[in-house]
Amino acid sequence: MDRLTSLSVFVAAVEEGSLAAAARRFGLSAAMAGKHVSAIEAELNARLLQRTTRRLSLTEVGHTYYERCKRILEAFDEANREASDSQGTARGVLRVAAPATFGAMHLGGVVARYLDDHPHVNVEVLLGAVLAGAGIAYGPTFVFGEHLGRGELVALLPDYRAAGLAIQAVYPGVRRIPLKVHRFVDYLAETFGDEPPWDREAMP
Repeated sequence: MDRLTSLSVFVAAVEEGSLAAAARRFGLSAAMAGKHVSAIEAELNARLLQRTTRRLSLTEVGHTYYERCKRILEAFDEANREASDSQGTARGVLRVAAPATFGAMHLGGVVARYLDDHPHVNVEVLLGAVLAGAGIAYGPTFVFGEHLGRGELVALLPDYRAAGLAIQAVYPGVRRIPLKVHRFVDYLAETFGDEPPWDREAMP
């Protein structure tokens, strides 16, 4: 069996909590996923997982082996990214998490331009919040700036300024940022910059 696939299935089984879930991740049958793990155990002559009908649990040896395998697979993925990035082409799936209101109002244009320039990247925008209110509302200018600028809303306390909220691009701590992420952060900085468009729109 392919060693890398077996390691990947083993790590997935630990993360997902079952061989069946690991099998679904790789498009395998549960029986085949079990064979991948059993092949590793046979080669090591050590049990890595305690299997019951309800759950999987790591043995002491399995826990150490899992941590090492996870680092190996992360290094392998990073090596692939570096090789791909060295060709100067951003590729893969870019997942962007943002508040629903901000994403719906301001990210569409950025994502569209990014996709035009990087056709080998698929962007998934995950919108995680909702906005509701009536009467008097308190909120950021990225929501109300355009309406204030058009006179559709009136600032009740025009001289009051709340503490500023910075837009932060947060990504997993890796030694080398994938090219697709680096390029997208550049687009965000170029679009929103020191004075984002909603602050300019809010000016009377």
